[in-house]
Amino acid sequence: MLTVEQVRKDIPYLQHRIYLDCASVSPVPQCVIDELVKFYQEHPYNYGVGDCEEAILVGKKVEAARASVAKLIGAKPEEIVVSPKNTTEALNMVINGLPWEKGDDAIQFNIDHRSSFLPLLRVGKRYGVTVKMIKSNEEGISDPEEVAKLITDKTKLVSVSHVNNIHGALQNVKEICKIANEHGAYSLVDAAQSVGRMPVNVQDIGCTYMAFPGRKHMMGPQGSGVLYGALDALNTLEPMILGIRAANEIGYTDYELAKSPKRFETGIFDCASVIGMGRASEYLMEIGIDRIRRHIEELTALFLDGLNKTPGTRYFGPTDVKRQSGIIAFLPKMDPKKFSQKVDKELNMIVKATAPGSPGYKEFRDKNIPMINRASFHYYNTEEEIEKLLSAIKKG
Repeated sequence: MLTVEQVRKDIPYLQHRIYLDCASVSPVPQCVIDELVKFYQEHPYNYGVGDCEEAILVGKKVEAARASVAKLIGAKPEEIVVSPKNTTEALNMVINGLPWEKGDDAIQFNIDHRSSFLPLLRVGKRYGVTVKMIKSNEEGISDPEEVAKLITDKTKLVSVSHVNNIHGALQNVKEICKIANEHGAYSLVDAAQSVGRMPVNVQDIGCTYMAFPGRKHMMGPQGSGVLYGALDALNTLEPMILGIRAANEIGYTDYELAKSPKRFETGIFDCASVIGMGRASEYLMEIGIDRIRRHIEELTALFLDGLNKTPGTRYFGPTDVKRQSGIIAFLPKMDPKKFSQKVDKELNMIVKATAPGSPGYKEFRDKNIPMINRASFHYYNTEEEIEKLLSAIKKG
């Protein structure tokens, strides 16, 4: 297991920054950077193309990365698709790939990201699908019982964020997926804000599909992402793009789709980032996912206690630290954008000022809250950094 101090030393960007925005993107450890450099210097080949020793090595490294990601989330390697560039693409692969029919419906949550909400709206327009929306409470927590009330035998998909990017609220996805399974519906979990910062096991959750990126809490390369799916369920999806590996032509008039994951990994994909993401998965497991979660909980409790003692500020999210992921939305005493710029200039600190990407944020705007600050903590952050942030908030 790696200590906080060891991890901080491993990440070059942290040598000159206080970084509190892993919910957007994380700086990467040197071992991941080394894999990217090694790829371009020693074996710059595409997966499945070429017969030389270096090309074969790339194929082996991609498969090793697939296996590492699978181990991280309790899946089998063949259930992992590594071609998505990000969560958005992986979510779209599912939502646009399902065999929709007129009269179907889908269930969505108002605190979910636009990356699932917008594709579902398009499916609704394109195929005559009804998209049902469930509202969370003021802490950003959704009640699985609301799913039970809305789901019918016409429900094809229940889509839910494991952790939403506004309130940082940890959802009861296990119960939500259980309800979907009991009604014969597919379940899709957006795990963009959970994988890498807490234990995530797809077998325990019981989801049909899961999507997440390499660049956030996994501390992997930008442009890397994952679609997990139970193998039979992956093979029900129609791929968005066809080409080499994805399908085989039958004469001049027909074609046959390959089995997953090949049907989704057509053409040239970013092998360097995939290999880097595999190394990031191994690095997380070297730290220990339970250890990461405990450390984030400690930092979260410290920050929330300090924020609650600071007059003139507001916090949006769960009061129970066990339901708070360590992604914290708050309003300081001053304009959020100015606050973000202030800590950047004075403390060399990165804190996001944002209007988060969720349909539910409309309710914030209706309350005359056009923008918030968001601080997101990871294993490499320290109590001293949290105290510096709290001090800046108190000063206003």
